[in-house]
Amino acid sequence: MEGLELPGISSDYHFVIQGCVEALWGRRRDEPEVFETVETLCWLDIRLIEARPDTITNEFGEKPSFYRVSAFGRLVELYEREGFLREALEVARRAAVFDQGQAHIERLEARIAALETEYAGADG
Repeated sequence: MEGLELPGISSDYHFVIQGCVEALWGRRRDEPEVFETVETLCWLDIRLIEARPDTITNEFGEKPSFYRVSAFGRLVELYEREGFLREALEVARRAAVFDQGQAHIERLEARIAALETEYAGADG
């Protein structure tokens, strides 16, 4: 792929990875085996962004902001659907550093608290 040729800048790699994630995500119903690759690519993108926040920084507005990163939402959705609520919450908290994922945090914290209350009641 031309997008991955060296030398490149971090945003080149981010957009290629994000494009792959979205293409595979669209195939998930017909090819469920893509979930593992989607997860791997999402984490690769997140690690890139955490190491190089300038990759997704929009400096053209009144104040710098971050472009939306689909890897955060895809991982939250994937983990939440599979019942890995704490992992989904961790991804949402990492996304919050980049002004993304706040709504996921509130929802996931509420779900986890409800489950803990339910389990505590079952033990009593």
